[in-house]
Amino acid sequence: MPVKHNNETLDGPGYAKNPDHQVNCENVAIDIIVSSAGVLLSRAQNAILLTETGYSPQYYVPRSAINFDALKEISLSTYCPFKGQARYWAIKDDEEDTPVLWGYDDPYLEVKQLSACAAFYTDRVEFRVTE
Repeated sequence: MPVKHNNETLDGPGYAKNPDHQVNCENVAIDIIVSSAGVLLSRAQNAILLTETGYSPQYYVPRSAINFDALKEISLSTYCPFKGQARYWAIKDDEEDTPVLWGYDDPYLEVKQLSACAAFYTDRVEFRVTE
C-alpha cells in the first residue's frame, strides 16, 4: 500500500519504516563502456545515475545498449523494499554464475525508469566512464 512522505505518495513499502531513506534517479549524458575478457558487454552514451541512502552511486545503462548475447540469466533474485524485485545475469561462459549485471523489470513507481535499464557490478567487469 502506498505511503505518504513530504506530501508525495510513495509506492515502495520500505518508506513506511524508513521515511527518510532517499533513492534518486538522474538522467546523465555520459559515455560508459563495459567489457569482460575483451568482450564488449555495453556501450552507452547515457545512463541513469542512482543515488541511495547508505550505498555508493550506481550507473544504470539502457538495456538496449547491453550485449545480452554475451550474458546468461541466472537463478539469483533479490528484493529491495525501495526498488522492487531484481534479477541477475552472469557472463555466458562463467561456470560459477557470478552475477555481473542486475535489473528491475517492474520497479516501484518512484524508480519506474529503471525498468529500461540495468546495472553492472563495476568490480566484476572492466567499467570505464568518460564524461
